[in-house]
Amino acid sequence: MNQNDVEKLILLFDGNKLPYSKLHQTMPCISDDDVLSLMGRLSSNTRLFTVSSNATADDIRRHGFKPGDVFILTEEGENLFHIAQKDKHLTELAEQSLSEAKKATTYALISVVLAAIAIIWSTAVSIAMFLLSR
Repeated sequence: MNQNDVEKLILLFDGNKLPYSKLHQTMPCISDDDVLSLMGRLSSNTRLFTVSSNATADDIRRHGFKPGDVFILTEEGENLFHIAQKDKHLTELAEQSLSEAKKATTYALISVVLAAIAIIWSTAVSIAMFLLSR
């Protein structure tokens, strides 16, 4: 799993809890071994969350997680959750800012075109008045 997948998974937590059924439904490509790894049961990785059942890693490898299993964020998982939320919020703000900048650029271009038309029009009217006054 890459960091983006881990952050997507962490952002699925609602109120510090995530049912396995929701995890499996939302991210079916994540294997039980990936989940065990994030729980720190397959290696010395940071433990991002724990599971409500008392099943061992071997039991889970043999039988898998059950739909009723609920994952609970650890302190490290909560820290990553808050960082991922901030990153998501900053990304949304950046996208909104970019959208507003594009609108501003469009309006500036329209203003330049209208100013050029106004200059051409006033010049044409001035020339016409000059020629008619002779």
